[in-house]
Amino acid sequence: MTTENNISALQKLFEVCPYPTLSQFERDNFQSDQGPAYPRHIIDTVNKVRKIDSDLTLITSPFEVACLTREKEQLVEFLNSQDANELITAVENWEISERDYWPNYLGKKSAIEILALGKTSVETMTMMAKLPEDLYIKATQICVRLANTIVNVTQQAEEEIGVYADTDENGAPSVTLKKVK
Repeated sequence: MTTENNISALQKLFEVCPYPTLSQFERDNFQSDQGPAYPRHIIDTVNKVRKIDSDLTLITSPFEVACLTREKEQLVEFLNSQDANELITAVENWEISERDYWPNYLGKKSAIEILALGKTSVETMTMMAKLPEDLYIKATQICVRLANTIVNVTQQAEEEIGVYADTDENGAPSVTLKKVK
């Protein structure tokens, strides 16, 4: 390959290479923009746009400007795809959603910690203990339901491919959780 062809291929690569590395798949699956996390996601998105606007007044590097401009375009595109009245209502009432957000967040975090570490971390348990009693119960129920679901689905997937989970001396799965009523 000639140097001229290499330069042409490299130019093409730079033309097609996206500036942000956050894919639509990642946004759809790993950024929580539904349920009780929706208001927090909207507030975070608006504040990212504000920060980009601020950064764009200071940055002169063409590459950095292009990256920030593209990221802002994606964020604004997301906001524009939402119902404007829903956005405003969510942000105006975001404090109200906190009562649902925290038990949901802590319950899910606790479930993952139990499965990954064998127990809930002191930090998560301390936060859960600070919740009002009804929300502590809700967080615990979310934790147990999610952990059970993950264990069951994982065991089914393992069985389908002929791999079986670690078991104790009695043949029971090493992670056993109590069912929630």
